[in-house]
Amino acid sequence: MEEVSIVSQANVIAELVIQSSAHVLQLEEDGVQVKKGDTFPPDEIPGAGVEQGSGGEIANVEWMTCETFSIDRGKNQIEEFVQTWDFEHSWLHCINFLREDELEYDRRYIYEVRFSIPTRRTPIPRATASVYFNIDVSKIKPGHFPVAVYYQFETNGLIHRPGASLFRQQWLKDVIDNKVRLSEIVTF
Repeated sequence: MEEVSIVSQANVIAELVIQSSAHVLQLEEDGVQVKKGDTFPPDEIPGAGVEQGSGGEIANVEWMTCETFSIDRGKNQIEEFVQTWDFEHSWLHCINFLREDELEYDRRYIYEVRFSIPTRRTPIPRATASVYFNIDVSKIKPGHFPVAVYYQFETNGLIHRPGASLFRQQWLKDVIDNKVRLSEIVTF
């Protein structure tokens, strides 16, 4: 439990550093000279100290237990969790169940959440970004224990756990931008 708290604190610090850096870049673009070592109160940094969810915590949902798990319920809970993310309304997504893997101590259910930004000019987007969710249902833990959930963004090796990572819309944009750049380079 304490490990999750440390990870959450580290995520908050990293988010503050990112927002502070963006604030410094904006000041420099506005012609303000910023010296190394200058500090800014958090209330001067747009978005500093503001986290997703209520009560200043990273958003999460209450995940189902091992005994109440079903493939459809897993899909519904992933949808509920994705709705806690802060992203622009122009993003659309769909959730697909991919497969079930039988492991020694767990059954792993793998889902794909595919994001895109269709427009009037391009209703079929040139690229999509996928987030892969794994829900592990333990064979050895008591049935009243919650399922283990983790997710990973396409092309990124970092594994996230709900309630421990702060979602950044930029991760989706980066995947799509990289795919579009690659499609422009490669000829078929």
